[in-house]
Amino acid sequence: MHIEDRRNRRLAGISDHGRPVPTRSPGIRASLFLFAIALAATAANANDASQYRTCAKPVERPAPRYPVYELRRNQQGWVVRSYVVTDDGRVIEPVIEESSGSRAFEDAAVYTVKSWRYEPACMNGEPVQRC
Repeated sequence: MHIEDRRNRRLAGISDHGRPVPTRSPGIRASLFLFAIALAATAANANDASQYRTCAKPVERPAPRYPVYELRRNQQGWVVRSYVVTDDGRVIEPVIEESSGSRAFEDAAVYTVKSWRYEPACMNGEPVQRC
């Protein structure tokens, strides 16, 4: 086998014996370098006083009532939802992202989420609407 053929096979990841050639991982230096970049970016964002934010904190979040019809039928279900918390802490625009498919569970989740109350999110000390 010619040297050129061997070089091409190695570049393709194949040894002279048909076995795969082990590849090198980026290594610890590359990982530490990427970590340092991410840490610096986080520190730069944290020091930016114009973007001071706090998250909405739950004040009242009762659990949804199990749908009676589904309980009688011994059915189970789940719902993934998203919603918006207004600047006065109310929940608006609840949306069903995913569910087990039962309309009863979806309705119970939406009804309950609308009754939740939050301490609103703040940006620069002012209440803001957040998803």
